[in-house]
Amino acid sequence: MYSYTSVLVLIASLQTLNSQDTCSNPTDQLTNQGNCQGRTYNKLTEICCSNGKVLSGNVNLLCCGEEAFDPSKSSCCMRKVFPGAGLSCCEHMAYSTSNESCCQGTLTSNISEVVSQCCGAKAYYPVNQLCCNGKIYPREINSTCCASGLYNSATELCCGRIIKKKELSDLCCGNKTFNPKTHTCCVDLTIQSISKVDACCTNFMKLIPYNSTYKSCDTGKLISKKQEKPPQSSQECGNSCFNKSEQICCDKRINPCVAGNLTKCCGDRAYNPSQLECHGKELFLGKSKMRVEPCGWDMYYDPNAELCWVNKISHLGLVYRPNQTCCDGNITNTPGTGWNGGKCCKSVGYNPSTHICCSGKLFKRKIETPLQCCDQNVFGATEKSFLCCNGTLHKNIKEGSICRGSEVYFPGNQSVCGDLKYQQPGLHCCGHQAFDPTKEICCDGHRHGKVPNRSCCGVDTFDLKSQHLKCCNGQLHNLDSISRNHQCCGKNLIQDTNQDVCCSSRQHQLVHKKQSKFSCCGHHYYNTSLYSCCAEKLHKNIRLGDSEDHSSGSQCRLIQLADLKTYHLCHKTVWVWEVSSMASGNVSFNYLVKNVIMIKADNKAEPQLEPHLQQLDHCHCPLLALGRTYALWEDHGNIFIVDLSHLGPSCVYHVLQAKETMLCQKKNTL
Repeated sequence: MYSYTSVLVLIASLQTLNSQDTCSNPTDQLTNQGNCQGRTYNKLTEICCSNGKVLSGNVNLLCCGEEAFDPSKSSCCMRKVFPGAGLSCCEHMAYSTSNESCCQGTLTSNISEVVSQCCGAKAYYPVNQLCCNGKIYPREINSTCCASGLYNSATELCCGRIIKKKELSDLCCGNKTFNPKTHTCCVDLTIQSISKVDACCTNFMKLIPYNSTYKSCDTGKLISKKQEKPPQSSQECGNSCFNKSEQICCDKRINPCVAGNLTKCCGDRAYNPSQLECHGKELFLGKSKMRVEPCGWDMYYDPNAELCWVNKISHLGLVYRPNQTCCDGNITNTPGTGWNGGKCCKSVGYNPSTHICCSGKLFKRKIETPLQCCDQNVFGATEKSFLCCNGTLHKNIKEGSICRGSEVYFPGNQSVCGDLKYQQPGLHCCGHQAFDPTKEICCDGHRHGKVPNRSCCGVDTFDLKSQHLKCCNGQLHNLDSISRNHQCCGKNLIQDTNQDVCCSSRQHQLVHKKQSKFSCCGHHYYNTSLYSCCAEKLHKNIRLGDSEDHSSGSQCRLIQLADLKTYHLCHKTVWVWEVSSMASGNVSFNYLVKNVIMIKADNKAEPQLEPHLQQLDHCHCPLLALGRTYALWEDHGNIFIVDLSHLGPSCVYHVLQAKETMLCQKKNTL
């Protein structure tokens, strides 16, 4: 005997096989040939590997050593295929970073690599744990590592060993402690009493105490700070030092010596007195009395007749004239460009009226035909026999042809799906394959036979009415029991919410083992005696008990669409809106929302004509993203939010469907 579900799966498989045969018929074998490092292969039935090897398979597959695999269902590590899509590699093993971590080629389970660090070959969670000398310890308030273990930094010191503080201000001096208010520690690790001294100067192991306010120690000698002078080779210029043999200080501005020892200052600029004259703070060209402007550190130019280019690294200048173009320090004569009319083609200047630059290659324009670039090629923009597709120039094409990627096809008798051409017009595409939407459904580029009550979950389909399956962000899971305690957490499934908890932020959704006096802060799960949480950020507590346990009391949670269980919405007013702007207050986020629809408890949807303000708690509610669409409702003081952005215009339909399902279930129980 076959179950009803088994029969449906069998029918779907047969329809898929039939649809593949149907869709493969109009495909022209010759037009789907590819080149694999000099070897011709058929894109329909073969794949090309990076090493030039050709394997049997279709365009949805990739190479893994000597084997072809489907990346939507499997992963490749060290030339070996593992079940599960999107896995990372830990040497020769594949693993999911959302619930495992890799350290020195060893996997640690039940801790996500998103939040973990390595302690030798084992992963640990630094929010709640410490790694000291290769050992993992539970984190406590003020706990820090010492060579011999953990110590409390508030009451103890680690001076090669753990020592109890006599005073809170005590510091280490070797393996001893001292009070910096009454003593000082010298370089030979002896503790000296402070009277009028606060430091020690060592001279051949002889200790000379001194007051660092008035003196300094230089190679065993005490120097009065009033007598300290900069080296003769350098002097001060403003707040900086400069080398007077190569530089000159002009009005607190450092300039290079542009004329050697003859260099003089004019205001804050240096100049060559044999070429220029300074009057006031302006420079003039010799006896012509023509005013010039600085061009970089070393050049001057006449802004009425010349142009200036300055190297951003060396700050050296380059002077050029109109009808010239400077490109990265290279000057090209470009007649007819006047002032700044030229353009650069890599490092060569050109006149855009007479030439065209195509990816660094220059071409002369034609008077009779306007030219257009196609990567490093050029063609007549009005010539109908040319077509540029993603940088590939096609010649002698049929009029009406269009691009699909870098290929060209004629929609009058062809269809293109991904990398494959079909010799039949008007076909619908599912990834690289053509499909019939009246008989098939497309799931992330994979086609399946259409069966009642079956929907997509990633690349697969599943029975919507099945009580043993649950789809979490495109990942299909088998339920170990029919229970209301199942919950999605990203692509992962929590089988029992009494044992595990999902902590989510906009970036990550992570599963953690549930613990007493622990709570979520974004995707982190923290000890409430160690931290407090506000706006998905953790703040260390200074004293034990500084934080209240946020895991109890009212909640403000972002839940997944797959967990939009109907009992959440029964007899509730649900708001659907798009975030337009946000202002942050001291205790709340104030969102301006638009496209507002209020779905009442009786399932009547009422569009709101005007945008309105939605206020959410600053610390406890997740930060919502601008431009995204959310559904929000309250339940016994708790606020629940669902991101509906990926559903587009059908988001309201999903909410109505969930509420309607609950109403039907209520009727069936009467």
